[in-house]
Amino acid sequence: MPSHILLLPDVKGLRDDTCRAELQNQMSLDHRKTDSPGQFFEMTTGISCGFYSKNEIRLEGGIDWREGHDHDVETPTDALQGHVLAQFFDIDERNWGLSAGIHSFGIHSGVNDYNIAYVMAQHQGGTYRFGLGGYTGNTRLLVNDLGAADSQGVMAGAWKKVDSGDFALEIQTGGNRIGYIFVGGRRIVAQRTFLSIGYGKANNSKLMRDGVLFNLGFVF
Repeated sequence: MPSHILLLPDVKGLRDDTCRAELQNQMSLDHRKTDSPGQFFEMTTGISCGFYSKNEIRLEGGIDWREGHDHDVETPTDALQGHVLAQFFDIDERNWGLSAGIHSFGIHSGVNDYNIAYVMAQHQGGTYRFGLGGYTGNTRLLVNDLGAADSQGVMAGAWKKVDSGDFALEIQTGGNRIGYIFVGGRRIVAQRTFLSIGYGKANNSKLMRDGVLFNLGFVF
């Protein structure tokens, strides 16, 4: 998972002397008789590290073990995914920032190769940040409930800095499995440890379910 608060990639990458380990669970609150076991949950564990920092440019990358939703993990290639993020400007220095990258990059064709490329820009004013971006991914896996390709969308968000954390409203358009509206926040719960909690409403209730996201992360 690239640097993030809830769902959307951030514009700040990790420094080249910093890593982050995360455990994230996204689970459905709406279970139906036709659902297969485990179909509407997703568990992800991952590690990300910065590997380049110079001036206002940072590069980070990592790997995730991701399972759930509509595929069973039979081999490691079903669950392993990669991600990279490039930060081009420091939002704390300029009050605006820009990042680009790719996440959910899978190596098992047709199973987990969502290969979502994105660009995100954010502006900061006082304790508020506002962001706008876009994404595009694999047309075979990012589809709507009718099976038609729905692999592109807009990302937008608003974040407010509070003591020891952030409030967040994040929107990702699309009638696919990653199209959601999330509201929630992140809080520093201990030294170099954070907890994010959010509620997500699916854009396409025929394909996905509303759910709760929990993310526990450690920076080292």
